[in-house]
Amino acid sequence: MTDTPLDYATAGVDTAAGDRAVELMKSAVAATHDSTVLGATGGFAGMVDASALLGMEKPLLATSTDGVGTKIAIAQAMDVHDTIGQDLVGMVVDDIVVIGARPVLMTDYIACGHVVPERIASIVTGIARACEATGTPLIGGETAEHPGVMEPDDYDIAGAATGVVDASELLGPERVADGDIVIAMASSGLHSNGYSLVRSVVSRVGASLESHVAEFGRTLGEELLEPTRLYTRLCLDLVERFGVEGIHAYSHVTGGGLAANLSRVLPVGAVATVDRSTWTVPAVFDWVRRGGDVTWVGMEDSLNLGVGMVAVVSASVASEVTAAATDVKAGSLRHDPFAMLPFCGYNMADYWGHWLEMQDKLGEGFPKVYQVNWFRKDEDGNFMWPGYGDNSRVLDWIVRRAAGEVEAIDGVTGRYPKFEDFNLAGLDIDEAIWAKLFAIDPDAWAAEMDDTEEYFSQFGDKLPAAITEQLAKFRERIAAAKQA
Repeated sequence: MTDTPLDYATAGVDTAAGDRAVELMKSAVAATHDSTVLGATGGFAGMVDASALLGMEKPLLATSTDGVGTKIAIAQAMDVHDTIGQDLVGMVVDDIVVIGARPVLMTDYIACGHVVPERIASIVTGIARACEATGTPLIGGETAEHPGVMEPDDYDIAGAATGVVDASELLGPERVADGDIVIAMASSGLHSNGYSLVRSVVSRVGASLESHVAEFGRTLGEELLEPTRLYTRLCLDLVERFGVEGIHAYSHVTGGGLAANLSRVLPVGAVATVDRSTWTVPAVFDWVRRGGDVTWVGMEDSLNLGVGMVAVVSASVASEVTAAATDVKAGSLRHDPFAMLPFCGYNMADYWGHWLEMQDKLGEGFPKVYQVNWFRKDEDGNFMWPGYGDNSRVLDWIVRRAAGEVEAIDGVTGRYPKFEDFNLAGLDIDEAIWAKLFAIDPDAWAAEMDDTEEYFSQFGDKLPAAITEQLAKFRERIAAAKQA
């Protein structure tokens, strides 16, 4: 028994740390706000102006809530906390997009054993970046400290989003008809499902998250932390362009795999034929299968196997839908030009050589959008594949570097940003920004260019002229930066 008086701090709750976390995340959260958001960050309730609903005949509110599962354990083990926020947004927002609802707000919840301001801010900043990319205002959240219930370094996150769709624009099984075409949109990897299985495989094979895996071109941990691809803008853009007469349903491929989720948007009695031979399963899935001796049935029941979203569309617009999803400039903030490929789930970030093979097979039906990826060589001389980082993150990184908001890097410093985290390619931005970017460390960029050109040289005369032209343009930009 002691006479020492107790207070909230001695009980394990650090309110000052919580306040510090809010200050650190405030600017990132504010960046998600548009003219519909009322009030400042930190109020009791977040508010949005719902006047736009007055123009709808019968507005329907859609809501979804989710978390990111045990993928959090990978983030904690690697001490990388700025990527799982995108996973959260993907799991929540893209679940309401499938019915045609446009997101109008999101809130988040973080429970932790002990508030570390920088860590909490990193998590929320990741959420905010993804909210900004999807056009979803992040209008509120809660960070709850649970001493004695959770270990100091433990945390869990959850989120909820609300969207709106006019009843006449609602997507779903009722619109699906005989003869519709099923189009797969490639995933960026494991996304946020099946991690209890994945972590069991990692434990069984005794793999280190820091170990380099040649087939991934990066470490195991980096591959497992790859953020969920965001389909929000792409899906909504397609509905806006082709209407509900063309776009009938979307299926977000999350827990349960492709078959179980596709069946959720099919009318009773309908059967969808999915040809597994039309896409290449990304390497990470085969690594899981081999490491855990998992059956293909077990894989299909728990993982997306390379397909993260499915569109069920009218056959009359199928080719146009595919073209609309690929015929955009690399670097567009609207959507990733490699998010959808013709009638299959090819992930362009798999193997570039395989892309060339498929181009030969599919001819004119293959997308003609080319993107130069930066490559690095590891200490053994193996090429490291750039990450799947979506173009909105790339542009954000470029602008932040040009503004001096992130430190100059020597090529491999830190998790964010790293050269290999991003696909830097033909971005349609002002040349002045390129000049500022390359001026930060032109010698490091020149070394990157050497590795990149060496990688692409192996393809010889099969290399498309568009790629050669972009490589030459980047070399000119770097040379100009060195002379400046």
